[in-house]
Amino acid sequence: MDEIEAQDGALAAYGTNTVENFQRAAQYVDRLLGEVANRAPAPDEVETCTPYLVRQIEIIRPKVIITLGLPASKYMLSSNSTMGRLRGQWHEWRGIKLMPTFHPAYLLRSYTVENRQAVWSDLQKVMDEIGLKGKKRAVQEPV
Repeated sequence: MDEIEAQDGALAAYGTNTVENFQRAAQYVDRLLGEVANRAPAPDEVETCTPYLVRQIEIIRPKVIITLGLPASKYMLSSNSTMGRLRGQWHEWRGIKLMPTFHPAYLLRSYTVENRQAVWSDLQKVMDEIGLKGKKRAVQEPV
């Protein structure tokens, strides 16, 4: 199983399997910005890839954007805030609502009830915003 499949599995555990495009978008952005290599993208990588990412978002015009992890969130919001301050609340990028949340790789490294509840809460806000009715269930301790 490669890292993308592991990340997809982590996201699916939080209910994003109900929104198939989230997984494809997460894969695309991860590959585009180099986070698959378990590192933040270098400035030259961001500079090279940004026009492609921006153009694709302009073409697709999604209702919401979910940024996975601090590097993507900082870039999209032009912010130096911490993930703790960014996640869980709506922001805006060029007129599109944006919800920052933890990166799946972070969740795999820091697999706590608190972190999973935070991501689940973020994803429920996104599902509410786009009109999906997800199950409102609590995150359980692993067995």
